[in-house]
Amino acid sequence: MGNDGDTEGLVSCAELTGFADLFDRFEHALEPDGREAKEAQAEFEARLLKLFEERVQAEHARLPYAVFVAHTRSLGRRFLRANPPKPPKL
Repeated sequence: MGNDGDTEGLVSCAELTGFADLFDRFEHALEPDGREAKEAQAEFEARLLKLFEERVQAEHARLPYAVFVAHTRSLGRRFLRANPPKPPKL
């Protein structure tokens, strides 16, 4: 993390938490093709694109979107390993 609380200067800790939650909801869904998983994935992708277009692209013009997405997904996986989500109540 950078000194200002941002994860590698691209995604804030709060944003990473939100991305990790969405990522977990579609990547580890009991029904990967279900409506909830698809909605979580669509929101994840929409937020990533918005973040990329509004902040990342201006500061890192040569960074390809696909690399940013892969990096953010990797950060999400690391975040979830360090902060496992609570299992759903049955």
